[in-house]
Amino acid sequence: MLKTMPAATGRSASPTPPIVKHEAAVSGGFKVFMLLLLAVQTTGMIVLTRYARVGERKLFLIFSMVCCTEFCKLCFSVLLLSREKGSLLGALETIQTSLRQERNESMKLLVPAALYYFQNNVLVFAITNLDAVMYQILYQSKLLVTAVLSVLFLSRKLSTPQWLSLFGLMLGIVVVNLSTAKGTSRAGEGYKQNATLGFVAVICGSFSSGLAAVSFEKLVKNGQQSLWLRNIYLSVFSLAFGALTACTTARQDLAEKGFFYGFDGVVVCVILINSIGGMLVALVVKYADNILKGFATGISALLSTVVSVYMFGFIPDVRFCAGALLVLVATFTYGSAEKLWGK
Repeated sequence: MLKTMPAATGRSASPTPPIVKHEAAVSGGFKVFMLLLLAVQTTGMIVLTRYARVGERKLFLIFSMVCCTEFCKLCFSVLLLSREKGSLLGALETIQTSLRQERNESMKLLVPAALYYFQNNVLVFAITNLDAVMYQILYQSKLLVTAVLSVLFLSRKLSTPQWLSLFGLMLGIVVVNLSTAKGTSRAGEGYKQNATLGFVAVICGSFSSGLAAVSFEKLVKNGQQSLWLRNIYLSVFSLAFGALTACTTARQDLAEKGFFYGFDGVVVCVILINSIGGMLVALVVKYADNILKGFATGISALLSTVVSVYMFGFIPDVRFCAGALLVLVATFTYGSAEKLWGK
């Protein structure tokens, strides 16, 4: 499924669909527009998610927000499948045929769906315990996990500059984690944030993101189903996991607070931004390249830092700045290694 999370909140880290380069020439102005749009979308998603979890605000149930996000993605995917098939009736017929003839292939999507559902929940917990910019930098560890898993399970070969970039990424994350940068220490309803728990949650989310991306990519390469049809199944399975959560671990919270507890305009904006995030990433990859994504990551991190300073009182120190710079350079050089140094 096409994802971004908070990074924070959604299959935010959604796997990118198979890259099909656009045949027509794309103007430089359009590429810059896409770069800025992706940077603003990523920043908005992370900052708004953090804002929705701090101050005197009610802490919404994480699984409720994840389920609403998946429902929106399901609606978007059905619309896009309808466009692909020419009508809503054609999309419904495709789904019916798939259920009848491709049930085994569809059921394989249970694994990435479970991983994405776990990732989406744990990353919102992470951003509850970490400042927005700290979360964004640490979450880049998903690149390291995805790269290593791609080598192990997809037989992908990485160049020497890419391995060096991954080493720099790991070093930068370690430096950032050792920094003493501080910001808002309390989340909503008096919850005292715990940076250690936040770091562990980010790492768990990164591993889940990497595993989900690799497993989904393998299914895409080996299967024949439409990308939007797979997205529909991923959302449906995720909603099923949400229902299971409602009947088990979240049952008491639902009884006391209700499904939409803490929802307001900010939470609705987070849901909508996260829902369209993966599709925006797909457009950037299709019409541009990984270098553009690297720049977007850097711009978003810079914007998140500036916003966090004013909104959350975030105070970066020297180690944080050095580690963040190393992470961003590594992220950029990993994606552009072949163009800069060749294979």
